[in-house]
Amino acid sequence: MVEPFEKLFGDTSELRIIESLISKQGYDFNITEIAEESDISRQAAIPVVKKFLEWGLITLDSKRGNANYYTVNEDSDFIRAFKDINKSLIE
Repeated sequence: MVEPFEKLFGDTSELRIIESLISKQGYDFNITEIAEESDISRQAAIPVVKKFLEWGLITLDSKRGNANYYTVNEDSDFIRAFKDINKSLIE
């Protein structure tokens, strides 16, 4: 299913990841789970997750074994704006 942002801005790994994470707020994910939820390869997800960490869109929530788990940074102005725009597109 094509999401509202994909219809407007195209189909990128960044958009797929941010949309999947925002739709499951309150959860944490490792890179493999982020890739699966976003329907992209793990190799494509790795640089996007690193970029989102640098930009403060996601945070490192915990580490379990060798896996890092990430969650959406609810304090990010971009995340709040993205959710507002996404909501407007859906309506």
